Amino acid sequence: NFHHERFVALLTPYRRWLVIGGTALLVPNFILELGVSTYLHTLGFTVNYIACGMVMVGILLSDFSRNRWIVPFATLGVYSYSIYLWHLAVSQRAIPWLMTEFNLPHSFWLWFAMYIGGALALGVAMALLVEMPALAIRDRFFPSRSSGAVAKAELSA
Repeated sequence: NFHHERFVALLTPYRRWLVIGGTALLVPNFILELGVSTYLHTLGFTVNYIACGMVMVGILLSDFSRNRWIVPFATLGVYSYSIYLWHLAVSQRAIPWLMTEFNLPHSFWLWFAMYIGGALALGVAMALLVEMPALAIRDRFFPSRSSGAVAKAELSA
């Protein structure tokens, strides 16, 4: 915020290493057992904070605007919060009901496909039906008083 040019100049040459290093620091979260690992409940919190910051800064300093492979992920990112909110409903309610109701075989890959597809579909649907209209109402009655980071990024591009 306060030293934008210096921040960008200092870290842009290391943007790939920030993403690689941050991702590497997140690997223990997927390897260590949650209820048993002391690391995850102590130092892991701080390391995760730093690692996510590294990944975020590395990605924000990269120029993906012209990369056609990034556009679908960016589009999905618009709906990510809603997908996050609804993924457990798909996993814990919808899939068990579908498996029982339609007598589907208990296969990991079938469950996984239903989970990913269902979470994406329900998350996007609920974002379009609830989140986006609610945000439009909020913005109508309480407009932003600042231009925000997005506007600043568009101006500098």
